[in-house]
Amino acid sequence: ALQGITEPALLVRRGAVVLSLDPLNAIITAEKAFVMVPDGADDLLGPLLRRVEQAQAAKVAGTVRLPFEFIAMEALLVTVSTSQRHVVDRCVEDARRLLQVIRKRLSGELLNRIFALKKRLDEVYRAVRGAQEALEEVQGDEHALRLMYLTHPAG
Repeated sequence: ALQGITEPALLVRRGAVVLSLDPLNAIITAEKAFVMVPDGADDLLGPLLRRVEQAQAAKVAGTVRLPFEFIAMEALLVTVSTSQRHVVDRCVEDARRLLQVIRKRLSGELLNRIFALKKRLDEVYRAVRGAQEALEEVQGDEHALRLMYLTHPAG
């Protein structure tokens, strides 16, 4: 279902929020979050689960009063943005190394590496921009914002 979605999306439906933010996809209800992780992205699950567990512990302790759906959404958004930041940081490091080599010599192989890096940066930029647009779209829709309260649905 969600694995076929290529565009970043945040869909608010009665009783559920559906997120498709590369590399994670999730369906969040008032009590549970179902997260789909693509092959090779298992390292995102640990930080995601820790964030949810910390927020749930704070809720039990009475220091946080957020409904579960917002705890899950925040954990997912922080995990995705952190993951994308790491990808961008690696691209920046690759670009720095390439620029040092460019200064010394320019070859066809190097041009191919530059092109590959540009492609990676374009993909990351599209994912980040798409996630931003999906979030902004929901923020502009009062009905969708009301529907996000899954624990105590708006009447």
